[in-house]
Amino acid sequence: FDQLLSQKNFRQIYDDQMRFIAATAMYPEKQEQLRTVLTDMQQIEKSIIQAQEIEKRGDYPGAWESAEKAFRKYPDDNKLNNVRSSLTIKASEFVRSITQAEELEQKNQPGSSLSWFLKAQNAYPPSEFAREGVERLTKQILPDAT
Repeated sequence: FDQLLSQKNFRQIYDDQMRFIAATAMYPEKQEQLRTVLTDMQQIEKSIIQAQEIEKRGDYPGAWESAEKAFRKYPDDNKLNNVRSSLTIKASEFVRSITQAEELEQKNQPGSSLSWFLKAQNAYPPSEFAREGVERLTKQILPDAT
């Protein structure tokens, strides 16, 4: 358990959770570490399933956004990375718009960034990333606007 934990191999811990539940039974601090890993992995699995269900409907940008939210919180999970990579290809134009918008925002180019977020929002109106980016940049560019 300690070796897998130090390697951040949470997927293996999750896959062998029954063995580790028994192994940590006498060690409260390890039980807490295991509980944290299992809770995080359950969130990752839930996100993967959600993304796959959205993908089945043909909503590739929505599926990618679902996987991307989890990826930003848990970037080290290989299974999640594989799902995200597959969806990145299927929603490439939308992903490119979001990525470009975020890069420009980080470079403190709010006008250009806003333009890319609006492009992403036009391509996929339900996008939370695009909506939040537009709201954030609109407040930055026009602080007195309501």
